[in-house]
Parts: sequence; structure tokens; C-alpha cells
Amino acid sequence: MATRGRKPLPDAVKSRRGNPGRRAASDGVKVEAKAPPCPSHLDKEAKKEWRRVCKKLVELKIVTELDRAVLTGYCEAWSLYVQASRDVQEHGTVAISEKGAVYQSPYVNLMATAMKQMQAFAAELGMTPSARSRVKPTGETGKSNSLLDFLGIGSTN
Repeated sequence: MATRGRKPLPDAVKSRRGNPGRRAASDGVKVEAKAPPCPSHLDKEAKKEWRRVCKKLVELKIVTELDRAVLTGYCEAWSLYVQASRDVQEHGTVAISEKGAVYQSPYVNLMATAMKQMQAFAAELGMTPSARSRVKPTGETGKSNSLLDFLGIGSTN
């Protein structure tokens, strides 16, 4: 389900503007940051991206073993994008039919589709500026998320 309302601002923008609404930052969920095992069916390009991305996501304490499917989708979309990009470079952005009609190369559509998929998966993993403002490191602990704390009635830590 998509989140409602505006996308959150990146942390860099928030820090420049301050906190005019005086809203408390949300607390992260405590789970161990650990890269899931790379699926064996990924091609060479996807595995290369898997290693690159997992290293950074573990450093940021964002990824867990539960994120394997999302990471797999992102890396497969990346691999498809790279291949389609190479095909566009080789064949160009337009093609000509046997009857002389000019049309957009199908590789351009593949690139666009793969890019949309990558953006969706990247947002889920906190790999875009606005998504990073929503994703909190997995090792963070904070106040309990009980209804009493939400209402300001519970004890403060």
C-alpha cells in the first residue's frame, strides 16, 4: 500500500529548514543489520550490484535477511537496465521498419521499465533521498510505540 500525502523531505533539507512543526522523530525497529545471501540465479551484472548495494546498506544498518526478495528485484532490474542501455548504445533510440516507418527502439522501453522498477525497489530500501528520510537504521532503539506514549500520557525516556 502506498503511503499517503507528500513524500518526506530528505534529511539534508529538513536540517536546513529546522523543525517548525516540532514533531518528534520516529523510532526504528530493533533488528540485526545483515546482508541476505545472494541468490545463485542472478546474472553477473546483478551479482555485482548485489555486492555493491548490500555493503552500503549493511554499513547504514538498513538491510536485514528479510529484504532478500526486494534486493533481488532491484538487482535484476539493474541488470536489465544495463543490458538495455548497452543495446540502445549499439542500435540507437530509433528503428526503421521494413516499410520505412520510423519507430522508437524497443530497448528504450525496456530501459524505462527497468528504471521504474529500480526506483520502486530503491525507495523500499531507502536508497533515494526522500526514502532515506523515512527509513531508520535497524539497530536504533528508542521510546516504546505504545498508545500512551503517542498520546503523551506514558512515561518519557
